[in-house]
Amino acid sequence: MNVRIIGSGVNECIIDGSSSGMIFNASIEKYSLELRNLCIQNGKSSKANTAGAIYSAGMLITYNVKFQFNSATGSNSAGAIYSIGSLNISGTAFFNNTLTAPNAEGAAIRTIHNNTTIIGSSFIN
Repeated sequence: MNVRIIGSGVNECIIDGSSSGMIFNASIEKYSLELRNLCIQNGKSSKANTAGAIYSAGMLITYNVKFQFNSATGSNSAGAIYSIGSLNISGTAFFNNTLTAPNAEGAAIRTIHNNTTIIGSSFIN
């Protein structure tokens, strides 16, 4: 199964986790998640080995996406994206994503044994 979500632009945050939990749990390796032209904000996770916005085991593609104010407090986690699958990021901005945890490894992204490509993206704070 492949899921594609296309928004109307990064300045319209249509996906807001309201700091109540992780936003996407794409935990099946053979599936892909593609996000385009949208904003993902206020995801929050307290579990180990996860992320505030997205946990991905399959292919994750972001194009023109803004990740902002996502957070994680679990050990070995990430503020915005935790990926153990393929990760392709293009034209994506990471703004004020945080990680406050033991063994903290990535306020924006944590990757484990995968292929990662990042093109034309920014990481702020």
